[in-house]
Amino acid sequence: MQKSAKLILCAFAFAAALSCSPRPSGDFPFEDVPFSVIPCPSGVSLADGYFELTGADFYVDRSFEPEAAGVAARFAGRLREVSGFRSRVRRGVPASFGKGVRFLKGETGESPDAYTLHIGEDGVTVVAAGLSGMHNAVQTISQMLPASYFAPGTAGQRYRVRYADIQDSPRFRYRGVLIDCGRHFFPVEEIKRCLDVMSLYKVNRFHWHLTEDQGWRIEIKKYPRLTEIGSVRRETQVAHWRDSLDHQPYGGYYTQEQIRDVVAYAAARGITVIPEIDLPGHM
Repeated sequence: MQKSAKLILCAFAFAAALSCSPRPSGDFPFEDVPFSVIPCPSGVSLADGYFELTGADFYVDRSFEPEAAGVAARFAGRLREVSGFRSRVRRGVPASFGKGVRFLKGETGESPDAYTLHIGEDGVTVVAAGLSGMHNAVQTISQMLPASYFAPGTAGQRYRVRYADIQDSPRFRYRGVLIDCGRHFFPVEEIKRCLDVMSLYKVNRFHWHLTEDQGWRIEIKKYPRLTEIGSVRRETQVAHWRDSLDHQPYGGYYTQEQIRDVVAYAAARGITVIPEIDLPGHM
C-alpha cells in the first residue's frame, strides 16, 4: 500500500480506538474477535449463527437507481475473487427466492446514508432509501468478514457473516478527507487506493487540492502554460526553514480525462469529489 493510503488507514485505526465495539452475547467462534465495525453502527443486535455468503445470489430492488446493480456487482465480484465461487446479481426481488442477499428500497429515516441490515437463516436483507445507504450497508457487511477478504491474492476461501440486526445512520452528513496534491503529486492509481480505503469506512467527501503556488495539477486546455510551467517547481523545502531546499525540480499534473476517471471512480463508491482550485496567494 502506498504512503498516502497508509496514512488514511492509520487515521481510521486511531478512530477505531475511540469507537465502540459491542461484544456479542454468548460464544463467537468464527475468528474469535468481537464485533467491530468502523464507524460503530447506531444499533447492533447479534445472534448465534452465520449465513454463508460464498456463492449466494444478489437481488436488487428495481425501484433503485440503475447504478445500484453496480454496487451489488462490485461486492459480488470481490467475493468471487477471494472465494472462487460465482454470485449472480439480478434486478428485481422475487416474492420467493430462497436464501441470498437482497437490497430493498424503503424509508430509513431522514438521512439518505441510513440503512437497516438483517442477517439470518434466510440470508441478508438490506433496506435503504438510495445508493448511499445501500453502499454503507455493503461496507458494514465487508467489515464483518475476516481480514483475508481484503488481502490481495486471496482465493479459495469460504466466507460467512454473523447473524445480526443492525440499524445505522451516520452522525455527520459530511465525512471528508483532504489530499493536498498541490504540494505533493500522487498518481491516479494511488488516489484510487485512497478512495477505496475511504469508501470502506464510509467517508463520503474527497477534498482534492489541485492548484496553488507549489504546483498546478489540473489540465486546462485553453491555457497550456498552466501545466507546462506551473506544474513544475524548481525545488522543494525539506525542513522548517526557508533555505532548506533540495534543488530538485518536482512536478506532475492530471489530464482532464484522468480527472473524469477519478470523479467517476469516487462516485461509484459513494464519494463526492470537491476540487480546490486556488489562485496565487491561496485565494
